[in-house]
Amino acid sequence: MKHNRMIAGILALILAFGSGGCSSGPDDFNASQKGATEATRQKNEEVYRQLDFNNKDEINAAAKGLLDSPESLEIKDEDGSVIWSQKAFSFVTEDTPSPDTVHPGLWSNAQMNRYYGLFQVHDRIFQVRGYDVTNLTLIAGDTGWIIIDPMSNAEAMRAALELIEKDIEERPIAAVIYTAASVNHYGGVGALLEDAAAAIPIIAPRGFLDAAGTENLFTENSSRRQSEYLYGSLLPASAQGSLFIGKDETTANGTATYLTPNDFIQETGETREIDGVEIQFQLSEDTTGNVAMNLYFPDTKCLWLSENCSGTLHDLYDVTGEKSSRPDQWADFLTETYALYGSQAEIVIEAHNWPHWGKDVIRSYLSNLASAYQYVFDQTLHLMNQGYTESEIVQSLALPQSLAQSWYLRQYCSSLGDSIRTVYQSYQTASTLNPVDLNPLTETETARRLVEYLGDVTTVLKRAEEDFAKGDYQWVAQITNILIQADPSNQQARYLCADALEQLGYQCESVLWRNAYLTGAKELREGADPQEVELDPLGQKAQHFLSGEAILDYMGTLVDKDLANGKEFTFLLTLTDDEETYTVQLKNSVLLVYPGAVDKACKNKITTTSSGLFAILNQDTDRQALLLEVEGDENIPSVLAGCLKRPSDEFNVVIP
Repeated sequence: MKHNRMIAGILALILAFGSGGCSSGPDDFNASQKGATEATRQKNEEVYRQLDFNNKDEINAAAKGLLDSPESLEIKDEDGSVIWSQKAFSFVTEDTPSPDTVHPGLWSNAQMNRYYGLFQVHDRIFQVRGYDVTNLTLIAGDTGWIIIDPMSNAEAMRAALELIEKDIEERPIAAVIYTAASVNHYGGVGALLEDAAAAIPIIAPRGFLDAAGTENLFTENSSRRQSEYLYGSLLPASAQGSLFIGKDETTANGTATYLTPNDFIQETGETREIDGVEIQFQLSEDTTGNVAMNLYFPDTKCLWLSENCSGTLHDLYDVTGEKSSRPDQWADFLTETYALYGSQAEIVIEAHNWPHWGKDVIRSYLSNLASAYQYVFDQTLHLMNQGYTESEIVQSLALPQSLAQSWYLRQYCSSLGDSIRTVYQSYQTASTLNPVDLNPLTETETARRLVEYLGDVTTVLKRAEEDFAKGDYQWVAQITNILIQADPSNQQARYLCADALEQLGYQCESVLWRNAYLTGAKELREGADPQEVELDPLGQKAQHFLSGEAILDYMGTLVDKDLANGKEFTFLLTLTDDEETYTVQLKNSVLLVYPGAVDKACKNKITTTSSGLFAILNQDTDRQALLLEVEGDENIPSVLAGCLKRPSDEFNVVIP
């Protein structure tokens, strides 16, 4: 049986302290950003021998049908701030060779994503790509446009409409379809319609409201910090910084809008006819965001795949706080798609990246994607059952060469390692079966004790510098991280760890991992400076979606055990907008919610709406006075609010 040998490696380091000397002096490690080392250049050069760069199928698909591409594109909000910029990525050109600081495959993916503008997919199908993380797709009906996924924000949507109206024509909106519950699939709808007029169908999959309302609800601050690392929003756009995120350049920061759907698809196989266009629907509830759907248009033989397929392997371990997707369930869905439409579809289009054309191409595309996801699932469990630990499987498992040669199966917007972890953690509660790992000390305490054992930190740094010179960047990052956890003020350890993370980022095929490595390096050198943003669960988005029960569930996660210690009360809550009654009890620093009036003798009663619950969450006493009708103990709203602690706007990641 194999076991994690990190501690053994550290003990070996202790025994080896007698050897001295180092190839790099302390002046070589400083706060400045570095270029690629010779080891990184050689590693990236090896990629050209591993992948078929003569295969131009994907880049040809990315360029096909381009009608108009503005020479320079910047989208701004009403204050004049740039929220989306193709101009910022002008350093990525079709003819520019991959820099030493970028994995060549990732650079090729960035070149594909640089094709932006208005594309004609079919006589009746158009897409605006590269104006947002999500493609705008338009189907021409008899009189108007059927809009699929109106982008993530109103500013992008308006810019896309201007391009369409300039190059094609202005048409009325016949329908809007949301194919997934993430905001990038609906946030621009306000630029299309002022309200959800009954005459305009707004179609969404079943479960959309709950999924959209609870997207990263319980982990908003943690997910925001995670997305800063993985999406590279703190990095400048450059060959040594942020690149495209596989799906497109990055996320946008515009004005998210929302209109409630008025038509929900309940079952696979349902059809609608809109403005002379027949649409068939296939629900997918165990893939992207756990709520999504495919669309098939028999007249044009076009299959819309939402985020279920794209020009890269999709991330299964979701960055935005949604539940992770199991790859076997994703594979099952794709084989169902193949069975339903594989013999019919001649075009596939998606929410991200570019279309594919031809029956044979499409069948291979669906089959290969299903194979890749199933392979990750099966082989992870196969190795887990042989005693391999999570980290050992991550280090050893790769897609078979027959799949790995497909450009759309590369891990540009994902990480095979994260997908493996998703499977492993679905079945195994700990990363190893070794009982030593059941109740370990915290990272900081472990680091402090290890440094006590190591003794001479200067000698550790010298050995780490030697290993850095050899290109052993992962080990250097691990050992210097231990020193940093024990003593965050150890500037030399921080600089050396930053340099190691930087080289790992330059070598990384996964853009999410690249961004994380480079953001970690930046914060080690400069300190943490997370973006200041308003947490959304207490804002407008949540009020559009959330049921009273969901708001109460979220409220429970804000209860601070120390603030609530010793406080106890019960009240009957009636929500007039939900027409629901709950018994709410605070006891043992836990907020319990019972359906109905289970305590008939309770004299404390609060009648309000969901907005009244938000007033309690926000500790807004003025709105509480307007929205809450309180019987019995009138102090309950203020006492409850006083037990709640909002998440910190920022917290450290690489620095303790």
